[in-house]
Amino acid sequence: MVLRTRLLPIAAVLCAAGGAHAQSTPYYIGVSQSFTHESNIYRTQNNEVSDTISTTSLYGGVDQTIGRQRVYGNATVSANKFMDNGSLDNTGYGLKAGVDWATIERISGTVELNANQSLARYEIAPGNSDKNTLRDLSFRAVARVGVVTRLTAETSYTYRRVDYSLNAYRGRNFDQNAVSAGLRYRFSGALTAGAALRFTKGEYADRNPRDEYDRRDIDFTATWTPTGNSSINGRVSLSDTSHSVASNADFSGLTGDVNWDWRPTGKLRFVTSLTRDTGEEISLLGGSADQVLTSSRISTSIGTRATYEVTSKVAADASVRYVHRKLDASVLNLSASGGDNTRFVTVGLRWMAMRSLTVGCSVGYESRSSSSVLSVPYDSRTASCYGQFALQL
Repeated sequence: MVLRTRLLPIAAVLCAAGGAHAQSTPYYIGVSQSFTHESNIYRTQNNEVSDTISTTSLYGGVDQTIGRQRVYGNATVSANKFMDNGSLDNTGYGLKAGVDWATIERISGTVELNANQSLARYEIAPGNSDKNTLRDLSFRAVARVGVVTRLTAETSYTYRRVDYSLNAYRGRNFDQNAVSAGLRYRFSGALTAGAALRFTKGEYADRNPRDEYDRRDIDFTATWTPTGNSSINGRVSLSDTSHSVASNADFSGLTGDVNWDWRPTGKLRFVTSLTRDTGEEISLLGGSADQVLTSSRISTSIGTRATYEVTSKVAADASVRYVHRKLDASVLNLSASGGDNTRFVTVGLRWMAMRSLTVGCSVGYESRSSSSVLSVPYDSRTASCYGQFALQL
């Protein structure tokens, strides 16, 4: 909910800072402080509750190459304090750690762990103001044979666990395991395409009765770089999902995502994405399962983010996104359907006052219209300013 919205501009700066540090030293550490005012922290249609939130964060990271191997990771711990709603005070964290490994032959791979905790969004339990914590854990292992040749074989295993602390949301908790195997072929320096089979098995263990699901995908992927300032990568899948209990959530059809990165000038960049998938598989709104309800049978999102370097130290960014969801009532044991539409707009400005010091501000607007009892229409406005200081070690 609130935490994720505020951390988006900071996360973007952290990525840039991490890249800068990795060029001169593999280690960095820093601190950041942000203040955010949000007009509707519970995402309600009426009786909006506003608040100002202070977030103090410590973060650090490493990106070290050791021979053929690369070890990387970053961690953030945040203390979030609400001015008027102290019961929502919470500690959030984010951890990413991984290894890119390679042998002396043509075998390589990646092992990566991600763990996050944050305050969840209040969407499906109107009037409930209890603190609700979301924990999202994932592990992924990939092995490849080829890489430097035109033909590459790849296999992967992924585990994911999503867990909510509030009882009203526990029907959304799920575990899933997925395996994939496929081939990629490099037609030229500009075009690579591939195909893979993917099998997923998961369960909603906290539902009564327990609901298990199986998903089968045939994935077709491609990466195309038509020019030096433009690249497109995407996936189109033939997908089929079946549930043991929640048959309303069964799905058979096309899913996938397409991302276009375009730099028309040296100072201007656009990143545009289109995504369509089921609730368990995607994070349509910027990095968390929390922002796509698992009661979402199928969701479609389209959005773009623009970044402009005003000067060597000042950058402006703006983004828009539209999400349409078809919902099912299995998570609430109701006979209901319908859908909703959510729109997001953000505008921000940041200034790198020194190499180690960055400050910035952003404003945002979020609104939803709904034709289902499974979601509530709302409007929310945010304004945030932050500062961060980073050191090389």
